[in-house]
Amino acid sequence: MQDRKEKTQENTKKRVTRNRTSAPQRRGDKWRIQWTDHTGKRRSKTFDTFDEANRELERVKGARRLVQDGSLPAPPEPITFKEFVKTYYIPNRTEQTRCPRNDHSIFKNHLYTAFNDFNLVDIDLRVIESFKGKKLSGGMHPNTLRHILTLLKSVLRYAHSMEFLLRVPAFKMPKIPERPYSYIRTDDGIRALLREAKKETDGVYELYATAIYTGMRAGELLGLMWDDVDFNTRLIRVARSHDQPTKSGKVRHVPILDTLWPILREWRLKNDSKYVFPTEIGTRQARSPRATKTTFKDCLERAGLDDMRFHDLRHTFASHWAMKGGTREKLQEILGHSDPTMTQRYRHLEPQIFQDDLGIFGKPEDHSSDNVVQVGEHQDVAANM
Repeated sequence: MQDRKEKTQENTKKRVTRNRTSAPQRRGDKWRIQWTDHTGKRRSKTFDTFDEANRELERVKGARRLVQDGSLPAPPEPITFKEFVKTYYIPNRTEQTRCPRNDHSIFKNHLYTAFNDFNLVDIDLRVIESFKGKKLSGGMHPNTLRHILTLLKSVLRYAHSMEFLLRVPAFKMPKIPERPYSYIRTDDGIRALLREAKKETDGVYELYATAIYTGMRAGELLGLMWDDVDFNTRLIRVARSHDQPTKSGKVRHVPILDTLWPILREWRLKNDSKYVFPTEIGTRQARSPRATKTTFKDCLERAGLDDMRFHDLRHTFASHWAMKGGTREKLQEILGHSDPTMTQRYRHLEPQIFQDDLGIFGKPEDHSSDNVVQVGEHQDVAANM
């Protein structure tokens, strides 16, 4: 009986020792906390202030008590960020994406550097906000940071689905300031560009005309095959971007407008490649051929147009569609925007957008000087009240 009592006291002493947590300790200009988790493993974290460290210490102590009494499930076994990414995420997610090299580049240049040796469970809101702050203060554009954080969130969500995380930190994406886009503003400008394109090698004029009159992306144009062009139904089937799926992953159809139909028809009679815009030997173009880079810049300069990107021909199509009265719903369908707010940027160009509102303040005669009460009159009325 005595032996059993002594053994129980000894186990209690071990448990108390194992669960002991220390108060925040100063380490240089930081504050460090140490605790023993529910498995008996010694853990630690460092914070900028004593209050932050103390709050976290109280949180982990409370969470440990809830795990011990069965109110919370036990946290998953620790695994480092890099180990999880290489073992689970890349084989099962990255390699199945439209463009795996984008993920690999972000991991290599940003996420491994920041979170390499972090356990997944230690990547909390504080850590992520610190990462965001460093990137933005270092001059990174918010849009670039959004791409990085989107991949980070995808990794954490996948880890949660595989029960390596109990919850995913709810961090916010940085706001992107809206920037004005470039486009060829007049029909004369479009004609000037196409006139200069005709002076280049075969296919350049046809490529620029198709970009302007369909709004297709460069990769979609370079991957376009004649099998996707139906001159009878006047539709182009957009099924790929270069050698990969489209940006949205969906197939869409765009109309062959009257301005484009004869250009494509004549080009079809000259071009016996399976690609609509092939190389000189009939193969698929590279991802960034001269026609979309230096040749495009040269044509713009000779046409007397402002410098812009080849992608701005897509904006040119959308802008002229809106200016000429095309519906926003059809524009969204043609451009392949899954989010209608993407198409909203062209709304201000619609010719009738404010026509019904021009008389909202009445007629001009209602605001003539004879009908406007002068400041002095207001003062006289107030004095007599």
